[in-house]
Amino acid sequence: MTKSDPASPTGAAVAVHEGAAAGEAAAREVAAREPGRDPASGAASGVPTDARPWWDRFARENLPLVFLTAAYLAAGLIVQSVTGINLTRELGWTALLWGALFGLFFVAIAAGSLLAVYLLSRAVGAAAKRRGRPSPFTSRWADYRRHLTPYRLAGIFIVFFLLVPLMNIFVGFKRAIPEIQPFAWDVAFMRLDRALHLGHDPWRLLQPIVGTPIVTAALDFLYYIWFPLKMGVLLWIAWSPRWELRGQFLLTFFTLWVVLGTVAATAFSSVGPCYYGYVVSGPDPFAPLMEYLRGVDRMYPLTALDVQELLWTGYSSGAMHLIEGIAAMPSLHVAIPILYAIAGWKVDRRLGLAFAIYAFVVLIGSVHLGWHYAVDGYASALVVPAVWWGAGRALGAYRQRTDGSVEPTMSVNRTVSSEGSGGAIEAPRGSRL
Repeated sequence: MTKSDPASPTGAAVAVHEGAAAGEAAAREVAAREPGRDPASGAASGVPTDARPWWDRFARENLPLVFLTAAYLAAGLIVQSVTGINLTRELGWTALLWGALFGLFFVAIAAGSLLAVYLLSRAVGAAAKRRGRPSPFTSRWADYRRHLTPYRLAGIFIVFFLLVPLMNIFVGFKRAIPEIQPFAWDVAFMRLDRALHLGHDPWRLLQPIVGTPIVTAALDFLYYIWFPLKMGVLLWIAWSPRWELRGQFLLTFFTLWVVLGTVAATAFSSVGPCYYGYVVSGPDPFAPLMEYLRGVDRMYPLTALDVQELLWTGYSSGAMHLIEGIAAMPSLHVAIPILYAIAGWKVDRRLGLAFAIYAFVVLIGSVHLGWHYAVDGYASALVVPAVWWGAGRALGAYRQRTDGSVEPTMSVNRTVSSEGSGGAIEAPRGSRL
């Protein structure tokens, strides 16, 4: 037998080695064509892997968000032309410029945070090496670089770019709610709250549990970390390699601002408990709650009372503020953490549970701080899963119509045998990310 004879042990080893080398070359060739892979290692970054240019995939994946935002803007212009109410006074080239800067800012945050993690891993690795121990983190730049592909960074940019016009038209609609539909539902929601809670106002049921100044101050703090948390979760999702989760979350997120924040808020126009006495004649069942909150504010300044005063002053005077508009039903403040919980559960059940607890805390805070009737939060809890499901169905139908973009494949999979010989190549097989 010769060394090249496949029947000989040496020939078999050579054949395995050549097969492994060919497989590695194939992986690198696939990676060169697929923007989601590291060309050096063929490692998958978790984005759809096909031969189309990354910008083509990027456009297809983000077109639903662009279309929804454009439709929302068009609806604002139509309502503005019919009613004469200025809904788009803050839109224009300046808004687009701010959108671009906003997107670039979060791209820079993503790249900077990844660089910081890489440098930290190098430092940890060097310290572990001096102690003769293996590093718990990878310190290969290639393992980090694959998260900075144009496809992934553009995915961050587009989300935060679109967020600026979305929020601008949202604020325009919210500011115009009492002109389109005067506040008329507060009495009905107050009565519904009592009916669902056996004749009691929900805030009174909560008062023995959370009605101490330190707990109220804690709820106020947790209620308002909602805003930085929103930016953090959006960055995480926009940058996520879980492309199906990313698409469904973002479409749901954008839709909630339209469906709950504009359509439902206008249809069920209401001010909420903190302003009840300003729009409803007769006894104010929430006056004792607001008096309690003002007493707490003297010990622990409450952001809720400051914002409530700012919003009412803006509404009653017509002056422009950074934040504008009053709407109670339904509660976006409750809806968005529920969306976090649904998406978090898909990633890790512990993460989903943590977000679910936060959503419950926000629901309690929304009632205790006078912002919402309990039914505002209950309505959001019913609507969000339905919108999530609908977004998933819509994206599935859309992807089936865009030339097979729904099923990415992992073209080459290297495995190491239990005997440690390595180099075995598996046949290509489909894989969802």
